[in-house]
Amino acid sequence: MIPMEDAHALTAATISAAALVFLYFPFARLRREEFRTDIRTLRDELFDFMWKNGYDFNSVPYRATRQALNGMIRMSNTLNPFMFASSAARFNELKKHGYRESSPLDAVASDPKIQEKILEIRQRAINRVLHFVFKEGLSGAIIWAVLHAATVFAAIGRAKAWLLRGISVVWGDAYEFGREDLSHGQKFMLRM
Repeated sequence: MIPMEDAHALTAATISAAALVFLYFPFARLRREEFRTDIRTLRDELFDFMWKNGYDFNSVPYRATRQALNGMIRMSNTLNPFMFASSAARFNELKKHGYRESSPLDAVASDPKIQEKILEIRQRAINRVLHFVFKEGLSGAIIWAVLHAATVFAAIGRAKAWLLRGISVVWGDAYEFGREDLSHGQKFMLRM
């Protein structure tokens, strides 16, 4: 027979886990839909900029950026830290073999105003993807917690080094204060 307090703890844990699962899936859908809406807003902003200024919608930089934004919307179901890690590994492997395919995303617009707007939209989209993957969601929260823990441990390491330097000074002072030939006044002056 299970002790009563263990039974209560087990019941509370089961109810909590069920509540988390029940709440996670709707939250994940809403989070993904919010991401898609943000990317669509960027795509529409770029379209409006091109239309209001009378620029050509067939320019390579515009079409490449629009296609990349559409791809981000389609990929939103698979965007996660593990996908980023595998993409980074694949990129490094391709780079090692000297493979670099020219991309329409590398194209530069003929008008500096278009190029500036395209680069702004791309940067905002990249920032939104990074936020979506690494700051939102369960896997992102875990990665974020690990990164913060690493930062804390690094700070502790720096603090430890600082403390060790400080203790060496204190140790030297203690040595001086421990001399038997010093009067109380001399010891006080030594501290200053």
